[in-house]
Amino acid sequence: MKSRVPYAVFAALLLATLACRPGDPDDRRVIHRHREARFELEIEYLGAAAPERLRAVVQPRGDYHLSLEYPSRLELGGETVRVRDDAEEASETRLAFLAEVPGEAGPGRLEGRLRFGVCLGEDLCEAVSHDFKAELN
Repeated sequence: MKSRVPYAVFAALLLATLACRPGDPDDRRVIHRHREARFELEIEYLGAAAPERLRAVVQPRGDYHLSLEYPSRLELGGETVRVRDDAEEASETRLAFLAEVPGEAGPGRLEGRLRFGVCLGEDLCEAVSHDFKAELN
């Protein structure tokens, strides 16, 4: 005879497991998105839990690739908070930064800049400086 776990017990265990996951997707939301012929970028707010964090991801489009020589960085509140050496990922196909939101960013508002380079082939490379503003609340 098969042993069966009552549905209510199974449901309670499933909900407890989902509630305890770090970085629950319900706490995450995209606060800025930009797409053009050379690249696309997305900045995701990872929730209001202390410390507040965000993830910025850049990916090239089409025949473009990211420059590994350009000094890529993420600036928040006028200060550089992450450089390429601190990146979660830095390759020709993806650049990703995870950073804490500065306390002086102000309630509900965040301004920043993402700097990186994109290349088409080996000879045609361009520096990109992309400013963004977002509401966190």
